[in-house]
Amino acid sequence: MRGYFLKAHAGYAAVKFHGDNDASVDVPETKLGLMFGSQSIYGGWFSLSGGFGVAIDTQSEDRVIDARDTKTNIPFKYTIPASGLFGNGWDLLSQIGIGGSF
Repeated sequence: MRGYFLKAHAGYAAVKFHGDNDASVDVPETKLGLMFGSQSIYGGWFSLSGGFGVAIDTQSEDRVIDARDTKTNIPFKYTIPASGLFGNGWDLLSQIGIGGSF
């Protein structure tokens, strides 16, 4: 395959943070996006491809967990910030690939 492409992107990840007093907070991330790129073949077999795009995390939000200062032992609330470039859920995608084509 040669030329330009537009492809969909879907991804899921989840992290669980454990805080003070057996408290835990799940931070799921479901990203949906689009990527635009191109692929070229050189010498009849060597392929080079790359692309860029945007994605949005549909579950992006600030989350709060109970924490404790390790030096003073004073409890406080820690905010786990929302994902994305500016905390709004939007993120950039990029891709580069090299390989052989037969």
